Amino acid sequence: MPLDGPQWRCYGQIYRNNGQDELLMIWKIHHSLMDGVSAIMLSTAMSDEYKKDYFIPTKDVSLVNQILLKVTATMLIFQYAFNMFFIKRDKNVITANKRKMTGKINVASSPNIKMEDVKALSKNFGVTINDILLSALSASLAKYFKSEEDPKDSVQIMMPAMIRWSFYKTPAEIVLENKIAAIPLKMPLKNKMSDLYTDVSKLTKNIKSNFP
Repeated sequence: MPLDGPQWRCYGQIYRNNGQDELLMIWKIHHSLMDGVSAIMLSTAMSDEYKKDYFIPTKDVSLVNQILLKVTATMLIFQYAFNMFFIKRDKNVITANKRKMTGKINVASSPNIKMEDVKALSKNFGVTINDILLSALSASLAKYFKSEEDPKDSVQIMMPAMIRWSFYKTPAEIVLENKIAAIPLKMPLKNKMSDLYTDVSKLTKNIKSNFP
């Protein structure tokens, strides 16, 4: 979207369905306005089926957990600050000499892939759709590093997570906001996606079970 105008668009189309007028609405919203949770809640607020677990089955964070998380986060600040003194950027074909930009842009894309095929694959292997996508990313990076004669067995990535203590209980309480935290992950690299599903699934499950 151009930055010199509103960062959202809304298109409405009235159509007939079984003799009744229905309204189809299409939203186009820049991520600067809201994260996925706010967008989903805003969309469902326009239907007759508004409830917080319509798309995201979850539960609110209890007051005790909120307090423990805040205390834990405060304690971890000192640990992160200490670790910062020993962190250095890895050198590889992606990050090396990138201060000397050439202006050359390399872009690669896959053929169109149907979402139902991805869902079927995730069910077949007992993993999530995110696990499938991360495994594809891992296998692609592994092959790329190998082709550049810079083999790696893992890579550090940042995964965005939408953080909420609780969801908006009614449409009137919905707030358009961005509450995204970046979670660092050390992702294993292997040449075959099928060799990655188990490792990647453990990695993503650890995000949900790891208290800090």
